[in-house]
Amino acid sequence: MDLGVLDLFCGMGGWSIGFHREGFRCIGLDCVDVGYPYELILKDIRDFSAKEWHYKGGEGVMKVVVLSPPCTEFSQLTGLSYKKGQRGPPRPEEGVKLVEEGMRVMKEANPKYWILENVWGSLPHLTPILGDPMLIARPWVLWGNLPKMLFEQEPTRTKDVKLSHSFERNELWKRGGKIGLPEDFPFDPLRSWRRARIPVFLAQTVARWCKQQLGNNNSEKL
Repeated sequence: MDLGVLDLFCGMGGWSIGFHREGFRCIGLDCVDVGYPYELILKDIRDFSAKEWHYKGGEGVMKVVVLSPPCTEFSQLTGLSYKKGQRGPPRPEEGVKLVEEGMRVMKEANPKYWILENVWGSLPHLTPILGDPMLIARPWVLWGNLPKMLFEQEPTRTKDVKLSHSFERNELWKRGGKIGLPEDFPFDPLRSWRRARIPVFLAQTVARWCKQQLGNNNSEKL
């Protein structure tokens, strides 16, 4: 079974790391290189067309598309920075434009499954476009065409996460472990990228479900 995932706005590759652990070939797209660990397409998404781009394994290999559009214009932290005079006012309409570009590429890629992640503050702006999210687990909000019952309970950043019975149990907060939140790191130029990174437990859970479903679909065709 040849599996691939296209990671749009890939950043440091939080989504891709989870998918790679489940055997997916990972391709990331972003306009900057901040250490994405797999094959990277360094390009502005506004200049990218999946119709003109062919994955090395052939058409139809990219079974999953994941998207993490920039959350800056939706984030509550941006509003606080504006009140402190540290930047201009939030411009959620600019964030929406990037989401729309991501959804354009996703539809061109025509995957079996897609997942888009953003912050809590994006809800009033993205719900009119994407519909109701499949998971709200602050600080993460996920849209897509996966079933809501994938998660036994909503994951949070401060207690154990219990996932559905079809997957191995995972703990988000075990023995004081770190999960990539901003307070877990000293200040550095990549701090905002680390803050935006999808936790591996979340990415791998989604990847494992996708792999199982894609395997079942292939078996039914035999």
